[in-house]
Amino acid sequence: MIEGEQTQPDWVVALSSAPETTERDFRKAGYRVHLVRYRKLLNPHGLQRRPASIMVPLLRNVVFVQDWRAWPRHVVIAGNPRLMPSYRGSTPAKLSDADMQFLIAKERSGVFDDIKYPVGPGMGAIIREDIPLGTNVEFDWLGKRVMGEIQGMTDAGKALIATFFGRIEVDADTLQLAAS
Repeated sequence: MIEGEQTQPDWVVALSSAPETTERDFRKAGYRVHLVRYRKLLNPHGLQRRPASIMVPLLRNVVFVQDWRAWPRHVVIAGNPRLMPSYRGSTPAKLSDADMQFLIAKERSGVFDDIKYPVGPGMGAIIREDIPLGTNVEFDWLGKRVMGEIQGMTDAGKALIATFFGRIEVDADTLQLAAS
């Protein structure tokens, strides 16, 4: 270790029957916690209902807690949390701060997201929520690279793009941000 460099404490893995509540209670008790989530598309029943995305825990019943010294006795932590044992069983399972930051970066980049809209058996279309309306994008159309501005998105994963050729509908998952 370089002199003067401080390392962050390891993260422990806590198992909980109610991870979102456990995360909240640990945070209230002053602990640094993280519940890894991903975006999931819900398709409500009924006419005129639009799909909506929600954030749900990626790892079922797992909450990561940093700087663990002992369970807080002065506050009640819901979800009946307990430490996950390491593979040797004598110590809690731990992740280094660098590994945890890598996991958090993956989560924020959307790698874990599952936002597919079913359009037929075995088929799906990606619903893009990361590119706002009015953004300039590039895409391949009829063998050519075309630039345009997003004017709308459909529930079936299509983007409506205003181009020099007029308004074009393309698969939203093929869009790339236009180079400035």
